[in-house]
Amino acid sequence: SEVAQSGFGLAFIAYPEALTHLPWAPLWSVLFFFMLLMLGLDTLFATIETILTSLLDQFPKMLKLKRIYITSGICLVFYFLGLVFVTEAGIYWLNLIDYFCTGWILLIVALLEVTGLSWIYGINRFIKDIEMMIGRKIWFFWLWWRVCWLFISPSLLA
Repeated sequence: SEVAQSGFGLAFIAYPEALTHLPWAPLWSVLFFFMLLMLGLDTLFATIETILTSLLDQFPKMLKLKRIYITSGICLVFYFLGLVFVTEAGIYWLNLIDYFCTGWILLIVALLEVTGLSWIYGINRFIKDIEMMIGRKIWFFWLWWRVCWLFISPSLLA
């Protein structure tokens, strides 16, 4: 009853406590926190690339030669936004953002994305865009993806 069920206590209290009971505990502890570091860095890289790619796609002529400056600017903005989390009230900010920015809002955004892709933009147009990038595929290959995009994914998210 005292063990954390989820959240930050699970990753930073319960798992490290459990790792101390394993053989070669220091090795598993280093590997566990290395995994957390890699997970954070991977998320950061993906977020930076998403922002950078969308900016470069929107303004290709103007920003193509300034890619390193834009990347540095995005990293600097993320750095300043993250400073609030290393203050004494950082855990409260983290809990606040975790509570209000996850959960139902992610499901709603995912449902709107799959609806926009499937029913507004159109599956056939989306498949033609993908085939332009990866080459033509047989119709049977796209059957599974059509069913997923039109029916399975929206019904699982709804």
